[in-house]
Amino acid sequence: MRVAALLAVLFAALVPSAASACSSYTGCREPPDPGTNPSYSQTSALIETVSQHRQAASDGPSVATIYQGTSKVTATLPCLFYKALIYVESSWTHFCGDTGLTIVPTSCGFGYSQVTWGLKASHTFETSYDRPRVASSPLYNLATGLSFLAENWNMKPYFAGRDPEVIEHWYFAAWRYNNYVWYNNPNNPTGPRTAATSTAPTAAPRRPAIRIRSASGASCAAR
Repeated sequence: MRVAALLAVLFAALVPSAASACSSYTGCREPPDPGTNPSYSQTSALIETVSQHRQAASDGPSVATIYQGTSKVTATLPCLFYKALIYVESSWTHFCGDTGLTIVPTSCGFGYSQVTWGLKASHTFETSYDRPRVASSPLYNLATGLSFLAENWNMKPYFAGRDPEVIEHWYFAAWRYNNYVWYNNPNNPTGPRTAATSTAPTAAPRRPAIRIRSASGASCAAR
């Protein structure tokens, strides 16, 4: 079951956006915070908690309800989908082992979920989340990532009958996580490309978030 479950989500490229060279860049709107990275099992448990929206209200920003068909429900994610996304974003790293500080690349993506919106030095607008806690709290950081994915889910385009329990239906939300452009399309093949729009088949490739193959074994219970 564990092998089948892990094969439900295939990584498009096992090259994390930030953690391959763990850095704690200090030129962003917020400074990195000190801390010890949770263990593998602790990280897995944290992601499962947030995927099923079991965190306390005080442990994250407000999360929009999402559509299930035409009805609105509490935002939840297939656990393996969120585990895959967080792995590709940060290699399940919130605090760098060498610096003892929040992982922050020069893009100003913070922590596990690489929250960037509102955290670049040039960003002066108010955010819907607590910026210092995105840096200091692994759980709060993951909950903030959930809030962004919930917003993405409610946007167009989407799959007919959109069901949050079906991992394939998160395709467009995953695509939007790092901007809805062709080079972030989860099915963007490698190869020489030049443009960078959401529809151009000649757009420049960049590390896609994940390739989505099958919904089988995507639940938190599949281990």
